[in-house]
Amino acid sequence: MSNPFDELGVDPRMSVKELTEVMKRMAERAASDEERERIQSFWRMLTLRERDRLRWAFLAHPRPPAAEATSVDALREAVPTVPVRAKFDAPVPTVRDCLDGGHQGDNFLSPAPRWDGWDQTD
Repeated sequence: MSNPFDELGVDPRMSVKELTEVMKRMAERAASDEERERIQSFWRMLTLRERDRLRWAFLAHPRPPAAEATSVDALREAVPTVPVRAKFDAPVPTVRDCLDGGHQGDNFLSPAPRWDGWDQTD
């Protein structure tokens, strides 16, 4: 089923009262009975239950106030390009890294076992 807001070109931010007024004018100007019935069924979908109206409003495609064919191109020009991230040199292992087995004592993710000397209690 298609979105009533998109089908009718109605702003999804409108209240129930505003929707009723706009859709009433649309139904009055409808060229045929089928079109009028279609508008009335959309009106029922959007006004009988608040939950349904909000769901359709969230699913409606956003449109700029003056929807033009060039609006997407204008948006692309307005959005800046992604900055290039700095690249760092690969880490160089040191002798200490080799002696620690690659573990840092204060690294909580993979702590190295601590040995402070012989246990003097034996």
